[in-house]
Parts: sequence; structure tokens; C-alpha cells
Amino acid sequence: MGHYGALSSEPLMTRGRTWVCVYTQNEFANAGYQPAEAFRVKVHWEGLLPVQGEIVVVEDDPTLRLLMVEIVSELGATVRHFDSADDAITYLLQAHEKCRMVIADHGVPGQIQGTEFVGMVKGRWPSIEAILTSGYALDLTTIPSATIYLHKPWSLDELVLSVAALLQPGRPLTRI
Repeated sequence: MGHYGALSSEPLMTRGRTWVCVYTQNEFANAGYQPAEAFRVKVHWEGLLPVQGEIVVVEDDPTLRLLMVEIVSELGATVRHFDSADDAITYLLQAHEKCRMVIADHGVPGQIQGTEFVGMVKGRWPSIEAILTSGYALDLTTIPSATIYLHKPWSLDELVLSVAALLQPGRPLTRI
């Protein structure tokens, strides 16, 4: 089984962190990348404040979930991650006061899909921000209001900008 990947020679988030992502050939192709494209994780932003509080990540793909957890942790947040929205909502019922944001994939296993999960969170705790992701084309009218939708494959820049737009509104970011 072939592997593709690239080492970014520049630090991530100007904190001196270097990312290495290795995908199997199938994962790489399923993410929409061609073998000629090196998957380079490289994001540099000036003006991004450390994120305070907790972010809940719901993603059933373990590789993508780990990447999302690492990115959000690098931004300064405490991360709780789940592979199903069912488990995430159970957690939030007990610990919602710590949570500032949820990032959920639409197509996760269990009784509750990502869109429904985000709607439940926004309906019960309106102060919690939300990002919804999906590799499927979703009907945009079904996405809860005040939710950022990222279609897969999204870039690291898109994820970081989305988190910043929701948690640091009005704060200008400069790409360096």
C-alpha cells in the first residue's frame, strides 16, 4: 500500500510546530487529492489569539479526527473528541458550560447525524458556536443558522479561519 505525504518546512501557526501527515493511497484519493499533489499542512496566521475554553469535535474518521484535534489544540483550546454525535450530546448535557464550539461531521454513526446534532446544540445552548463538515453535498437550507459549513476536503486555512471567525469576530488575521 502506497503512502503519500509531505513535511512542511515552515512552522505551523508561528509556534514552531511542524506537521507531518501520512495518508494511505486510498485515504489520499478519497480526500480528493491526486498522487502528484503533496499533502502539505502549512498554515501561518498573525493576530490569532489563543482560543480559550473547550471545543468538541465529532468525526468518525480516526485520521481526520486526530488531525482536527491537533489543529484545535494548537490554537490553544481544550478538545473533547467523539466518533458519534450521540456520545457528544451525552457529554454536553453534563459539561456544556465549558464548551465554546462544536465541530461536527454530518455523516457519523449513531442515531444523531451531524446536522441534527448542531441543531440540537444551537437550540439548547445558543452561545455555543458551530462548524459543520461533510463530504456529501448537503441542502444548505438544512444547516442551522449561524453555523459555518465546510465541504470536505477542506483546507487547514479554512478550518482555522472558521474557528477564528466564530470565536474572535472582528479581529483581523494576516496570513504570513
